Amino acid sequence: MLKFDSEPIAGVILWDIDGTLMRIKRPNSTSPHKNVLRKRGHAFDPNVVGLSGRTDFEVFQELTKGELDRNLLSKAFNELDEESLRLDEISTFDLCPGVQVVLKTLTSMGWAHGILTGNTGGRLAAKLKKARIEDNFSQNLLFGCKFGDSRELIALRA
Repeated sequence: MLKFDSEPIAGVILWDIDGTLMRIKRPNSTSPHKNVLRKRGHAFDPNVVGLSGRTDFEVFQELTKGELDRNLLSKAFNELDEESLRLDEISTFDLCPGVQVVLKTLTSMGWAHGILTGNTGGRLAAKLKKARIEDNFSQNLLFGCKFGDSRELIALRA
């Protein structure tokens, strides 16, 4: 159990999701981003790995060396949500050690929980649900982005 010298003032904690709250094990390390590009017939560097901490837009840009047409992004993001849901069915979602206890303890102390991520709203909602922790997070405190870089975070409505 967490112990503090004094009660904190109730506030908001914005969590990252991938690698902070959970780890996702996909079969054969399958990437939904790479699958979308493959289905579209778009060339990408298959050796690019370690894309955590980037927005979905930045992942697409990194994989295609910046050659993905911005006009195709809206379709690519819709396909990304669909492909992620398909992969989620055959993937394992493991909460990082202690996550349930930390969320419960901080909630009991008056803290609200939100998410700050580079995922699309659809992907974020699916991950929270698959990990069975969606009830811990306020729908008004979900922030992510589709376009631009991680400095351009927007409120998501999943």
